[in-house]
Amino acid sequence: MGTRKNGRPLLEEIGANLSCWFWRTGAGGTIDYCSESVYGMLGYRPEELIGQPITAFAAPSECGCLLSQFGKDVAAGEGKTCFNVIFLRKDGTKVSFICRINKITGPGGEVAGFTALSIPSSYFYEQQAEIIHAFRETETNADPEFLKRLYLHLGMTAGADYVLISERDWTRDATMKSLLVDLEEKKFIENTSPLPKFPCEQVLAGKMCGFECGVMDSFNIEPLRVLVRNNSYIGVALKDFEGKVVGILAFFFGNPLKKSPAARLILDFFAERIVFGIERKRSAMALGQSEVKYRKLFEMAPMGIVAIDSRGAIVEANKHALDIIGANGIATVLSSYIGEIFFTPGTDSRLLTVNSDASVKFKKERVEFRIRRFDGETIPVESIGAFSQGDISLLLFQDISERKRVEEERIDMEARLAQMQKMEALGTMAGGVAHDFNNFLMTISGFTEMTLKNQSPGTVNHENLSYVLEASRKARDVVKQILLFTRRISAPKTPIDMANLIRQTLKLVRASMPSTIEIIEDLAKDGECVVFAEPFQIDQIFMNICANARDAMGEVDGMLLVKVGLTRVEGQKAKTLNLPEGSYVKLMIRDTGCGMSADTVARIFEPYYTTKEVGKGSGLGLAVVHGVVKTLSGGIMVQSEPGQGTTFSIYLPYYEVGRFDSSGAEEKASHRTHSVMFVDDDAAIAKLGEQMLASWGYRVSSFTGSVAALETFRATPDSFDLVITDLTMPSLTGKELLKNILDTRPGAKVILCTGYSDIMDIEQAGVLGAKAFLLKPIDWDNLSRLIEEILSDTPKNHF
Repeated sequence: MGTRKNGRPLLEEIGANLSCWFWRTGAGGTIDYCSESVYGMLGYRPEELIGQPITAFAAPSECGCLLSQFGKDVAAGEGKTCFNVIFLRKDGTKVSFICRINKITGPGGEVAGFTALSIPSSYFYEQQAEIIHAFRETETNADPEFLKRLYLHLGMTAGADYVLISERDWTRDATMKSLLVDLEEKKFIENTSPLPKFPCEQVLAGKMCGFECGVMDSFNIEPLRVLVRNNSYIGVALKDFEGKVVGILAFFFGNPLKKSPAARLILDFFAERIVFGIERKRSAMALGQSEVKYRKLFEMAPMGIVAIDSRGAIVEANKHALDIIGANGIATVLSSYIGEIFFTPGTDSRLLTVNSDASVKFKKERVEFRIRRFDGETIPVESIGAFSQGDISLLLFQDISERKRVEEERIDMEARLAQMQKMEALGTMAGGVAHDFNNFLMTISGFTEMTLKNQSPGTVNHENLSYVLEASRKARDVVKQILLFTRRISAPKTPIDMANLIRQTLKLVRASMPSTIEIIEDLAKDGECVVFAEPFQIDQIFMNICANARDAMGEVDGMLLVKVGLTRVEGQKAKTLNLPEGSYVKLMIRDTGCGMSADTVARIFEPYYTTKEVGKGSGLGLAVVHGVVKTLSGGIMVQSEPGQGTTFSIYLPYYEVGRFDSSGAEEKASHRTHSVMFVDDDAAIAKLGEQMLASWGYRVSSFTGSVAALETFRATPDSFDLVITDLTMPSLTGKELLKNILDTRPGAKVILCTGYSDIMDIEQAGVLGAKAFLLKPIDWDNLSRLIEEILSDTPKNHF
């Protein structure tokens, strides 16, 4: 770049460009050198200050501090200090400066004087603000070129031709990563090269190094030797905050540079600013890397995390939290009050602590609560931790919908198990009661029936006894229903007159309906609508639908229409019901209740689906109806609209029954001379059986002891055409009696009877060889017909 045109010493020009001034004193504090730049700052010519003590142009209040720094901090310390001081301009005004002072040592190590670099505080802070702004701009925009721009600015300010910044590469031994800044061309040349032997080794050792001329001959970095044809060099070490040398800062000048103590002050000032920048950049990079790492952890956390400020406004939320609440991106929740997004009524006080200044923070207690999702659904969540730092409060929470579902299923299973256990206990109790109760009913109904036959119709006694007989039959049906309900017995599928069964069941339905509901019957004639099913299955269908109709109508005026009739299912209806075409018995139940929406109708047969309040419905009734109908190869159709009531139509296959063959009745008289053994440990029942059979013309031998009955049979096995025996008896049970009779005379005809048994059923009785199995109280008309069929070997199923 050649010689400076103005001919001023280079150090003076640097000082002018830096808006600072240099001065030097002897050991006593008398100024012996002062740069010309002092004129622009204080209004003094250098010669006016040379020979004066330093306190001559300091503000009176600053003299003590200034002398203290010279005498104590510098002379007794490491040899340099930096402090703020107020100097007086020639016109008497005050100016604040930042002073950097170094002591000069003599040959024997004594203090020979001081050098100082003084920079106006305003300029210093402007430069500092500019550098800090550059750093902040770089951190915001992630601009990797900011240090290059900074070096260019500093080099031009110093008036250098080149700036060299070298950073030690700690990953490679004795290697420097260098950046050469060409101030004239504004070019940047990067280079990695071996550590120069000289003079850079001295700088890396922590020493300042300066050469007035011929400096390039001492460098062995090839790019510098080719590109830089300079004479002068000033270099200082770059040290980090721990004092470790991390690189070199050097200025190269085209003109020879006269040695000056102020040169070190210039380089020290720049070095501190650059190290500050490097350290800030390194810290920013480390912080950025740390933020990236923790941002990943934040986003990958397996729970929702949301942060609020002291006003309760959301300032951050991770992806898991946004997924839980159904938000479409963080922008949809930022600055929103936490209660507007998360809380349902009553949740605020459970989760938030409100301080005296109205600021809020999350409570640390583990709390279960519900949040309102963006789609309107409320779901259960649980707070699993809360942390506060300053004005920011952090909440960790997780969706517990699945856990709640499992818990609800467990509770439901436990409830159902408890219900099953209760039903089992009820069934056991019902079985024990039924055995004795049926024996009592058999005695009552049997003797009543016999006595009734001896009374003339129309008399008071005949009417009264008819009432007793009807009551006993109803009592028998109640016991049977209890046993069926508790599943202690299973009725076989038989041809059932649907209209007659519904007519009887309606008596129970009326008792359960409010008086405000009118029940209208439209039932076919007896015998017209026959289906093949268990009576209990039909009861399940009818009672469950009627219960839903009752709940739908409530206590207000309503109407329940029950209709049974024969119909044809063909064409589109057959396709809709998924049934083969043919004749079906149709059970229609229509109510005038609240009705249902199409969505509800589509789900009513799902297990556990219910629209009723908690505790008022299990959601199983209609699911049971659907299952029973499908089991019976039938179909079901539902028509309903909100406010228009509901109609259930059940279609069950019609069962064609042949006419009753009366040939058995014609043969009745031929069997009335047969001999029958009647065995029951209840003396009243044994007496009843004997009298009833005798009234039919049979020769009867009754026994109250099974052992005596067996001995009699073994003595004359061919004397008895039929044995009717109770099942539950002391000493020898009916089952054992049956086995012994068949062992004595294979093919013997035996009828088993019982009030109740959980160890014997129809199928097992047939396997053991019994001809029939009857439940008490016995229907005597049915028994009479059954005896005739068995004795005549009519091929019918008596089970």
